[in-house]
Amino acid sequence: MQEEIDTAGSQLLAEFAAQMKWDTPDSLVFTVVPSKVENAYALPGGYVMVYTGLLEKLKTKEELAALLSHEVAHVAHRHSVRKLCRDMSTTVLLSVVLSNVGDATSILYANASSIYSLTYSRKYEEQADITGLKTMRGNHLDQQGMLRLMQELKKLDQKIKIPEFISTHPLTENRIRYVQQDIKAHPASAESNEKMEALFKQLQQRYHK
Repeated sequence: MQEEIDTAGSQLLAEFAAQMKWDTPDSLVFTVVPSKVENAYALPGGYVMVYTGLLEKLKTKEELAALLSHEVAHVAHRHSVRKLCRDMSTTVLLSVVLSNVGDATSILYANASSIYSLTYSRKYEEQADITGLKTMRGNHLDQQGMLRLMQELKKLDQKIKIPEFISTHPLTENRIRYVQQDIKAHPASAESNEKMEALFKQLQQRYHK
């Protein structure tokens, strides 16, 4: 699946993400994909893809930070790689193993549909949620942004057509509950960040209708 890329939007998203400290050795690449699809996902190697359909739904910088924190947690814990090792064909896996880095990357992109349709286990989702909250605390961001993100996505679930993000990142009352519990167990102060706020407003102006 060849994804179109919004270069200007990706630059804004990368600048937004650069305001945060990430607990991962990976070199992260943040990319905006023009599409009505309400989705975001992480590719092996530190690539985080965010669709404009989902960006349009976010109302605060904290919600976007929560979304990126969740996806980067998937990268840090190698969830997509573990899932792919179970789901992708032996032929593809051998091709990746036997190829050089450039060829391996091409193969992964050629099989993006497999990654796009990843449905993580409850264990992986909880780990990404909790790690994402830790990232937000470490960056002095309001953890309620994670809760608001989930509540917004839950609203989207009321549609006749289930949004793609929800289908690949199943939302349950249990997830919202343990996020609330973790926030209560780890209270942290939040600080203003004018640069992040300004970048988020630019993204809003670009994508919000």
